[in-house]
Amino acid sequence: MRLLKRSVAEEDAPHPDHFARTQTNHKATTQILQITEQRRWSDFKSCSDDQCADQSRSESACCATVNFDIRGTRLPSSTTLTGSRYITEHTALSDQCLATGKCEVQFWITADFIANPGTNRVPSMPRTIICPLDLSFPPSSVQVQPSNTTAKQHTRIHFKESCNSIFAYCGYSRHLPRQPAEIRFDFPQAAPLPLVRSGPSGQHTFTLPITITITIPSPTSAADATRTTLLRHHLQQKGLERMVSLAACWRTRQRFSIGPAAADHTITKESLSNVAKDINLDFPPFYVLNGSRQEEHTATTYVDLTVPEAAMSKCSYGAELLEIAHSLNLVLSTKGLEMASMPLLPASTAKMWADCSLS
Repeated sequence: MRLLKRSVAEEDAPHPDHFARTQTNHKATTQILQITEQRRWSDFKSCSDDQCADQSRSESACCATVNFDIRGTRLPSSTTLTGSRYITEHTALSDQCLATGKCEVQFWITADFIANPGTNRVPSMPRTIICPLDLSFPPSSVQVQPSNTTAKQHTRIHFKESCNSIFAYCGYSRHLPRQPAEIRFDFPQAAPLPLVRSGPSGQHTFTLPITITITIPSPTSAADATRTTLLRHHLQQKGLERMVSLAACWRTRQRFSIGPAAADHTITKESLSNVAKDINLDFPPFYVLNGSRQEEHTATTYVDLTVPEAAMSKCSYGAELLEIAHSLNLVLSTKGLEMASMPLLPASTAKMWADCSLS
């Protein structure tokens, strides 16, 4: 079995007055998988009626089973991608040509049948049969992890009041600003999450765990101590119910080119799909993290997110000529919390970017 991936970029003049420009084709082909299996003539057995339904009764047919093991190999599905982009030639910005490109992922099986020559005979030329395959590899899991650019998104939040402590000594005063509280969101699980088909439309969903950690600074005044006590009691007894909302957007990025150094002949296509909008998250009662230098309270909740149907036919893949990547943009909004006319947590917004690997 062979897999061929081909990228083609064709340059065409966008205006009739560019008749002197010749058309140039740029092609690149790479083979990323080849599996060879051999069968002896003794492995061929008489076919059953189901296997040889198209054979006449006067013909005798034999069959042999060939299994291609591709377990553990990440492959793209059979597909054809097309796109275009403008390329600036020379130094004039107005001197542009339209480059159209096509990327094909093809599978096929080549079978070479060599006649058994016996003992003293020279083997005859083989008979070759080529059979194209249309293969699809639907993903069964998704692995979500923070992007490299934003490994862990931190959002620092401040109390609405100044909450400063003023000390007077020897005729002058100095301001000691209160350290801000901190809210941190994270993904606690790095293992692949299974995709489950659910709902009347059969959409594929996965359950994403989201952890929130709130760092409470040490109080510097009596008012700070009161706020800290109220906030600590609320987090440990009630948690945060319907105080955090989630919006999520799924992005699929497909890039193909004729080589790593051919930046002018690289075509990128992106698609966006909203998979969650203003979903209220309920965090259970928090617990204190042990071993931390600061007082940190944390809790974990779970949210079901849907993978767009268009992305289910595009497993994550990365190679020299073709790259298919998925990502998730999360926006978590926290409502303000007040008790006894004291602001404990203000309203805030955190943005997180996560890489999603479909496999």
